[in-house]
Formats: sequence, structure tokens, C-alpha cells
Amino acid sequence: MSAPGCAETPSGGPRDEPACEFRDRAGPRRRPSEGRQGPGLQARGPDLRARRRGHRHDRQPGRRRRRELDVVRAKRTIAVKHATWLFADPHFGHESIIRMCGRPFANVAEMNQTMADAWRKVVKPGDDIIVVGDFAHRMPVDQLRKLFDSLPGNKHIVLGNHDGEETRELPWASQRDIAFVSIDGTRCVLCHYALRTWPCIRKGALMLYGHSHGRLPGNSQSMDIGVDVFGWAPLRLNQIKAHLATLPPLVDPEAGDDFENNESVKP
Repeated sequence: MSAPGCAETPSGGPRDEPACEFRDRAGPRRRPSEGRQGPGLQARGPDLRARRRGHRHDRQPGRRRRRELDVVRAKRTIAVKHATWLFADPHFGHESIIRMCGRPFANVAEMNQTMADAWRKVVKPGDDIIVVGDFAHRMPVDQLRKLFDSLPGNKHIVLGNHDGEETRELPWASQRDIAFVSIDGTRCVLCHYALRTWPCIRKGALMLYGHSHGRLPGNSQSMDIGVDVFGWAPLRLNQIKAHLATLPPLVDPEAGDDFENNESVKP
């Protein structure tokens, strides 16, 4: 679990930054001169002006667009209410991933069983678990559905490149391409693909991703949380934070936006 911002969810997600503002640059309305008004227009003029005044609120693009942004943010936000687990890149059913990523399994059946058992060991039925992409690949549909039903928890997914139609048709609690969620009071941006900058980066928001299977270095606020990095069990955020603390500090990619704070740059 917009022009992306820190949207607040019913469960208490982030919303410290103001919504994007769009200024109405339209000039004042032109009033037709009396010379151009025929008798009919003069008769209808007051009624038209009254109708325009009545719809003035709907004709303010700034407010309308801000409402639209709020709707988009809500669609990208995952509301979690219970213990939350994170899991990325299991690739259930994908035999070739064993060779490509050097996974220590003799065959795909052993890999599937190991990861499913690790999931069942830590995730309780009432917990939330967010899969950050690539849940399964080339797994027979009947086996995929049986596996999905056997895994406990309220299952959410942030879609990855290997999540085909069979995976998308499973009864997930939610599906997103990118998700904003507050976990244990920490803002998190979840996407299968790593982002170089993200909403609320200066307020400590974390950017957690998969896809790279441990080949893309992280930093103190962003890292690959896939199974090829952490092992075969879902993770709690405190486990991820402990690893983030060992990584190099984030170099703020937005520093150039703060001209007044960059004393080395002269006008």
C-alpha cells in the first residue's frame, strides 16, 4: 500500500505537504458592450449573469483540480489497520528464476514450498501484507489460486512486470501500480521499480522497491526489499529500517530546487 503527495488515509497516513495548487490565470470576464447587444440579449442578460454567479464555484479550475488530485491520491493509498508485512519478488512458479538469481533450491516446487511456509509462519490471518510486485510467473492457474487461498493475511499487491492477468484476477484486497502507506508511523512509497526521488523525501519517507533482485544499491531511505536480498519470509518495517541504517546516506536529489538554501550558487 495524484500528482503524488502525502495523502492522508482514514487510518492516519501522511498529509503534511499542501496539495498542488493551480492558479486560475484567466483574466476578467469581458462584458458585451451595449452596442452589440440586441433586444433579446438585453432581456436575457440579467438571467444569464445570475446563472453564471450561481455556478461560479464550479468554474474555478484550482478548486476542481485539487479535488481531482485528492481522488487520485486516495486511489493510490493503501489503508492498513493491522500488523503490516512487506514482500517482494517471490516469483512463485518461475523455475528459471532459480538459475537467474542463484536461488538455493533444487527445483521450483521446493522454492514455492519454502516461501509459502515462511509466509504462513509469520503472517497472521488478520495481518496486512503488501506484495511489492512479481508475485508469480508461469504458474498453472489452478495451482496459483490454491496457493493464494492458502496464504494468510489481507493481501495487497503493487503490480510488477511479471504480474500477468492470472495474478491480477486473484482476489487481492487492493491492487496499485504505486502505493503510499503509513506503516507504524513511517511514510512509505511502494513501487516495484526504484524511484530516484519521491513524495515527502525530505520528511523521512522511505522508498521501497523490488525488481532489481539485489543488484541495485540502496541508501538510507531507499532499498530493494525483495526475497533475493532478505530471504524467503515477509518483512516487518523494523527489519527494513535496521538494514537501511547500515547503508550510505541519501544524497538529496531535490537540493537544487532550494536556491535560497544553496549558498554556493550565486545569482
